[in-house]
Amino acid sequence: QLIESNRLTPYVADAGGETIAMPAPLVLILGSEAHGPCETLKNSGTTVAISIDSQTESLNVAVAGGILMNKIREAQCLNLTIT
Repeated sequence: QLIESNRLTPYVADAGGETIAMPAPLVLILGSEAHGPCETLKNSGTTVAISIDSQTESLNVAVAGGILMNKIREAQCLNLTIT
């Protein structure tokens, strides 16, 4: 499997996830906007989320992916926890 053979740590974007540090190397898994990732993918890694206002219903998956990738890059460059 791609993840195992490349020794990647899987992180699954999900509204029920936590805000955590994500050290490299990693793979970011995003699911559909309406339903999120399937249970198999949720169980394959650590779930992570973006902190958003409680009145915000959801984010477009492309926007969420962009935010998470930017946060990952910043954290890896600065060696910080993603918030």
